[in-house]
Amino acid sequence: MIPAENNEQPLLPEAHSGEGVFDPQMSLPLPAAEAGAPFQAVIKRDGRTEPFDRRKIADAIFKASRAAGVDDRGQADGLAAAVTIFLAKIHGASPPTVDQVHDSVERVLLTMGHIPAALAYVRHRDRRARIRRLRDGDLDAMLGELKEARSGGTPGPLDRALLRVRMTGDRIAAWDRDRIVDALALETGMNRDMAELVAAEVESQIAGAGIQTLTSSLVREMVGARLIEHGLIGERDRHRRLGVPLYDTARILRGLAPESAGADPDATDRALARALKKEYALAEVFSSAVADAHLSGAIHLHGAECVDRLHGADHSLEYLVRYGVQRPDGTAFAAPPAYPDTLLAQWTRFDAQLDAFFSARVGWRAFNVFAAPFVDERPDDEVVQLAQMMAYEAAYRAATRSNPTPETQIELCWSVPGALRNADAVGPGGEVTARTWGSFAHDAQRFAWALVETLRNGEEEGLVFPEPAVTIPIDGSFFSAAGSGDFLRHAAGLACVRGSFDFVLDRTPGREAAAPAWRPRRVVAQRVSLNLPRAACHAKDEAGLLAELDRLVNLAAAAHVEKRVFIEELLLRGNNGPLRLLAAEHNGLPYVAADDMVFEIAVDGLWECAGLLAQGDNARAETARRIAERLHFACRETARQRRIPLSLTANSDPDTARRFASLDLAGHPRAAATAHFDPATQAAEYTPGAALPAASWNAFERVRAEGAVHVWLDGGAISRLPLPGGNASERSVADFVAKAYNETNCRGLRFIVG
Repeated sequence: MIPAENNEQPLLPEAHSGEGVFDPQMSLPLPAAEAGAPFQAVIKRDGRTEPFDRRKIADAIFKASRAAGVDDRGQADGLAAAVTIFLAKIHGASPPTVDQVHDSVERVLLTMGHIPAALAYVRHRDRRARIRRLRDGDLDAMLGELKEARSGGTPGPLDRALLRVRMTGDRIAAWDRDRIVDALALETGMNRDMAELVAAEVESQIAGAGIQTLTSSLVREMVGARLIEHGLIGERDRHRRLGVPLYDTARILRGLAPESAGADPDATDRALARALKKEYALAEVFSSAVADAHLSGAIHLHGAECVDRLHGADHSLEYLVRYGVQRPDGTAFAAPPAYPDTLLAQWTRFDAQLDAFFSARVGWRAFNVFAAPFVDERPDDEVVQLAQMMAYEAAYRAATRSNPTPETQIELCWSVPGALRNADAVGPGGEVTARTWGSFAHDAQRFAWALVETLRNGEEEGLVFPEPAVTIPIDGSFFSAAGSGDFLRHAAGLACVRGSFDFVLDRTPGREAAAPAWRPRRVVAQRVSLNLPRAACHAKDEAGLLAELDRLVNLAAAAHVEKRVFIEELLLRGNNGPLRLLAAEHNGLPYVAADDMVFEIAVDGLWECAGLLAQGDNARAETARRIAERLHFACRETARQRRIPLSLTANSDPDTARRFASLDLAGHPRAAATAHFDPATQAAEYTPGAALPAASWNAFERVRAEGAVHVWLDGGAISRLPLPGGNASERSVADFVAKAYNETNCRGLRFIVG
């Protein structure tokens, strides 16, 4: 050791000058802190202090080692020096207690692999503690010692021939301590000597309790308790068993839990499986910081119960038209469709297949454009029939599906998207036609009109079409297309009677130019929502809020990085993995590649957040705009630093806003005070996403204010506007949509019916 200079004190009392403590084979995990002034004393149990003497530690370790069959005084001295360094790092100049010294000896012996000596030291310490309690007149200790003496002292040997363990896989096995050792070594990477110690302690506990029949889950719990006692928290986390508590399982199976209310047995299967997947996600896929933030309500991990799925994507009918129905491994099952009804049947099948791979949305972009070659030159009544078959098939699937998500959403384009307009069209039988997609514009319009009419007539007659959800993109080319005004009024009539219908106001033409057209677009791997009212509650002012927002964005980005690693691992398994349908290749390209994925960060409770910083509707709206702007640039910078594509969007799930408000009621009353309450359920809730529901504004003023926020949400947002009962006409709604497109920056409109 380098001697102290300039009259400085040595780092530790009796600084060790020999080998042992500095032996590179001894891997003691010392705290990453600067060593302070050395301690010179220890505190006795009666409160007195006495000078610290490392030789006493060396003597105790030497006795324990010798009891374990190791007679090496030099090793004991080196271990005592390691204990001294450990204590100095932990306590600095503060004198440790005698018990803290003993705890440190145990920790050093275990960490450095001296398991037998550690066990002997612990037993010796326990005996000394028992003698001390007896000497002090502890009545409980005396009765315990008397009981032990009458029963023959320590627990007798375990009769392994009689002990049975109920294993997973519906079998019962004889007790075998080596199973614990093997499991610990395999699952945690633990040193086998340490694993032997833990297994021996568990076996001793079982013998003392007189248990004859165990379950494998109980054994794991006992092992976990011993690991915690030894301070092996990481090993315990890797060894713990996932499962659903018996109480929760009973409620799910009986339909008493919210996730299984009114569910059939197939749905309760899924509810239990999702509960298990969610536990795995929070324990293994995501870091403890991300999991804790989700559980506390600072963020929300959408689809955590579907951690092995993607969030959503926009698919293309051209995939079916080119390749037909595929098996899960990507090999052909049915040839490309040659007739409209065959196309519909294959689409229904493929849409159902995709449900297994997405947790929130299965979208179909330009659906009517890709279907247009199949209605070319067919009479109008056949086009109407195809639209009716498609609408009723989608509604039937939604009504009978056990799992309510993901939602099937189709895009109907009145004008052919610019990226497709001059591209070669693919027609029946998978044949590339001699025409472009743009030349099928009229047929695409016929199909779009027929589908809107089918849904509108059905809703007006009292039929319920839960799916497909429909979006109509409104861009610059829309208004220049022939008949756009009539179609807009036609669609507005559907919006007046149906809730799941969106006008997407697209002011970024050409962003869908990527090829080939059969691959999906905007593949969202995950969405993480931010609890903005909670963030404002933690900040004293707007400057403090901006710093808190940066922290939340980094936390959400960390969650996305962790999800990306997990999904990439599944995709890399190709045909042998659970995502084999998405990993299947055609012409050297996978259906979905890891590089295609984007990761969404969603704002939630923006109105309440702004209300904690500003008063008055206009000031509140301007504050909301600045918050969105800051989040936009924070996402951009974080994406650059972490090399992950981040997209800022608005949360569209009201359940998430309710969850945030409910959790804030308990621990963050200032944030919860801004929440409102559902009149039917009296549940607290925040305003979902980026909505700014100022009572003093009319509908257009609100859309204009929300549009100022939407500018910064590159992932999109929807303004939801209630329709006055019986007073809205299709013309007034159509005029409103056109005005919103021309005079605001609103990204989308949905009119709430009823």
